[in-house]
Amino acid sequence: LTGELVPLGLFPHSASLVKAFQSSAEKKIAEAFKRDLKGLKQRCGALEGRETEGKIKADYISCFDLFPHVPLYLSFWVADEEFDADCKLLFDRNAEEHINIEYLAYLVERFTGELVAG
Repeated sequence: LTGELVPLGLFPHSASLVKAFQSSAEKKIAEAFKRDLKGLKQRCGALEGRETEGKIKADYISCFDLFPHVPLYLSFWVADEEFDADCKLLFDRNAEEHINIEYLAYLVERFTGELVAG
């Protein structure tokens, strides 16, 4: 692992996936947990996420091991009076060496469905 976290859109040939990925994953998580950080933490824990710090500045960060060498970092900012909630899903820079990016996007959409369904 490189330790460098990047969004899906920085992988080669991923431009066509980015808009759909944002609306079907990141925006869905932000909408589901707007002001419910406790609920998000519970769902992440139920899906074996590990709360982590230091990689990104966010209200909450959880790391999931999707596959060996393919960690998913969920970064979440709670809504407040000025800003809507936001979520960014990040991957290690070398994820594409271990999984096809289209498949990774599909996998994360399924993951998102499980996360918000709880």
